[in-house]
Amino acid sequence: MEGQMTIWDFIQADDDQTDIETMTDEYLVQKMQEATGLKFTYNKFFSDSLHRNYYEAKSKKKRYELYFDRYTMEDNKSRFISVGYDEGLGGAGCPCDSLESAIKVMKAWMSR
Repeated sequence: MEGQMTIWDFIQADDDQTDIETMTDEYLVQKMQEATGLKFTYNKFFSDSLHRNYYEAKSKKKRYELYFDRYTMEDNKSRFISVGYDEGLGGAGCPCDSLESAIKVMKAWMSR
């Protein structure tokens, strides 16, 4: 609902890292770990091949991924959090415009 406030409107990060454009990898990984209980580790292979810092976590038969990227649309070059998962022959991924939405999506995938 447009204009509706969430708890994130009231919570201020200690170091004001809630802006996705200035959020650090360390902060993102820490908050995702706290919210999901997953342990994300840096993946050098994918980080080098994709030219971005790529993190992954494994839980049961799923592998979760997490990194920052930018939209490549003509009118939108803003930063987003890329989240994804795979489990053998299937998986999904999506861009998230906030930490809150990245956590929500990741938790939804974990509950499946």
